[in-house]
Amino acid sequence: MKKKVNYFYCLEIEIPLYPFLNLIAGRTKVLKSRIKLDKTIKFKAFKVNYKELLFEEEEFSKVLQNRFFNFIMDIEIPKDICLANNVLIPITFLKKELKLFKIRLITNEDKD
Repeated sequence: MKKKVNYFYCLEIEIPLYPFLNLIAGRTKVLKSRIKLDKTIKFKAFKVNYKELLFEEEEFSKVLQNRFFNFIMDIEIPKDICLANNVLIPITFLKKELKLFKIRLITNEDKD
């Protein structure tokens, strides 16, 4: 039976080997690109599914709508919101973020 090598032990220090092996093999870059792709797909789905519901009451131009979704891309969306079967959960999250986005827009206009 072979033992998996997960750590390198030297002078009572535990050093994980997988990050170094991934770095050498270039796998880290591939994994990061997959995560980035998953994130963009998730946000495109958010944008397509909730854009009309979110902006039906708001008078936002297309540019501001795109800026809002770019603002959302910088936020880590919890998994329970993304996987929710109820439409109200993501909408309430997006409404809260829209309020925050409006506040930031107003404060940035005041600074200019």
